[in-house]
Amino acid sequence: MASKQTGAKTPSPEQFAYVRSISDIFSLYILISAIILAAGAWYLTTREIRTALQKGAVSEAERTAFAILGATRSHMLKNDQILVHQVIEEIGLQGSGGPVRILAKNGRVISSSVSDGENNTIRAAECALCHEKGSSIVKDAGYRIEKSGKERLLTYARIIPNSPQCTEACHYHKKEQRALGILTTQIPLVAMDAVYANLVDNVWMLAFIWGSLSCGITFWALRRFVTGPLTSLSEKARAMAAGSLEERVGITRIREFDAAGYEFNQMAAALQESQQTLQDMNVSLESEVEKRTGELLAARVLLERSERLASLGTLAAGIAHEINNPLTGIMLHTSLAMGETSEQGKADLARVSSEAQRCATIARRLLEFSRSDEPRTAPLSLAKVLSESVELARAHEAVKPVKVVLPEGDATIVADQQQMIQVLVNVLINAGQAMKGNGTISCAISTEGSTATLQIADEGKGMTEEELARAFDPFYTTKEDGTGLGLAVTYGIIEGHGGAIRLSSKPGEGTVVSITLPMAKSDDRLF
Repeated sequence: MASKQTGAKTPSPEQFAYVRSISDIFSLYILISAIILAAGAWYLTTREIRTALQKGAVSEAERTAFAILGATRSHMLKNDQILVHQVIEEIGLQGSGGPVRILAKNGRVISSSVSDGENNTIRAAECALCHEKGSSIVKDAGYRIEKSGKERLLTYARIIPNSPQCTEACHYHKKEQRALGILTTQIPLVAMDAVYANLVDNVWMLAFIWGSLSCGITFWALRRFVTGPLTSLSEKARAMAAGSLEERVGITRIREFDAAGYEFNQMAAALQESQQTLQDMNVSLESEVEKRTGELLAARVLLERSERLASLGTLAAGIAHEINNPLTGIMLHTSLAMGETSEQGKADLARVSSEAQRCATIARRLLEFSRSDEPRTAPLSLAKVLSESVELARAHEAVKPVKVVLPEGDATIVADQQQMIQVLVNVLINAGQAMKGNGTISCAISTEGSTATLQIADEGKGMTEEELARAFDPFYTTKEDGTGLGLAVTYGIIEGHGGAIRLSSKPGEGTVVSITLPMAKSDDRLF
């Protein structure tokens, strides 16, 4: 069926050109935005990096100051300025930093790791790290960063605090005095600046990569959702015009493209569906013709078989009537003569009587085969009829020693009970004879729709394809003492019930007899 029209209009070439110009402006906007964002990210990142590195340098200077105070504390308590000076000099010789100084509160140099002159007054800039202008010491520590040539230096100052040990009787410091002096040290920032420069380069690289990726993704998105769909729509239209009805275009998020693509796909789908419908109808027609041809062939085979059976039945009835009277006379006179003859004669007469009896049995079977009595049907339990048939069949020497497995399920069929027992007893005896009294006969009942199927499987020698094809033919038998009428009569009874009987077998794998019969209506079922 053709799809319904949505009423949406396909964009014109002018609209396509307008959309392309909008996409170009949008691309430029994205590019500028990416550059601005990259620059802002670079600035903020580098500032955070510089702050973090600077805090690390201050922490290092603070650790150095505490280490110096710890190393000189005992000498200061003894007021041994010589040893204090020696420790300061040794630290200056061992360290890789700048000069270490101990200053008095007024800025006079008490001890220094460099020879800048003791008792000299240091410049006020270093004192200002712990002082405010015109005031006493207000901070425990402070630092500043200054440039010396091409290098930068961090100058760190920390007060030397007064303590109870310094105010005892042996010392002259007052308890009210907060600081005894100031310790200053310098740390070159060459290594920090090198790390910072390297990190800045890396940030620049990341910003460049991020900007490039942003631009690339933007251009890809525009190509994917704008210029790409336009090109694809044009190409698919040309391909469909050339006869390729499988062509489809992808639906985008842009309204104009969505409408155009949807209408294009709907048109292509309608054309393809019409073509596919024609192909399916052609295939369906061919399949239906093949099916009907097979059914006609099967019906022809059944018709030919029915006609053949009918003709044979008429012939068999005539033969049976013709030979019944002579056979009756033979058996009567044989019985009378047996009382007037010798022992040898009695044996001969017994053989004559036996053969005459056999001929009478054949004549009776011929009459049964020729009769077409209408079955007197009624709702029956298939499992119950089978059970009764098994009990009757066990009287036969071929069935007596074998094991019969009855089905668990059941079904209500519409059939003539006596005719069904006749059919099942015949099938069970055939199965027992095929197994020569050794094996198992398995029975199963299944239902499908309005029919029930009884399967009787034996473990005999099986049948060839040629034997299967002739199994229901009258007078065809593979048994030495068989008449070839059992399955023919069975076939006629099942067909008269509106059912079907099938044989499946392979040499060495046994035989399965499947009997399908109509089931009773729901109201007439027994369970």
